Amino acid sequence: METEFTPGLSLAGGLLIGLAASIFLLATGRIAGVSGVLSGLLPPVAGREGASTGVAFLAGLNTCRSTLHSP
Repeated sequence: METEFTPGLSLAGGLLIGLAASIFLLATGRIAGVSGVLSGLLPPVAGREGASTGVAFLAGLNTCRSTLHSP
């Protein structure tokens, strides 16, 4: 399977990821990481402060995935 190399789009995607991670860090004081977000939603720490941020973060990831992969 051959794919087309698109350095411009790759750079733009990397910049968007970096921008989103920077905004998350400035807004919450925490580093955006899916494993940390998921662990904050699971027991025994479920219900702690910041759980709503985790839910919003995961919802945003799912929304972006659905938006970008729609035909």
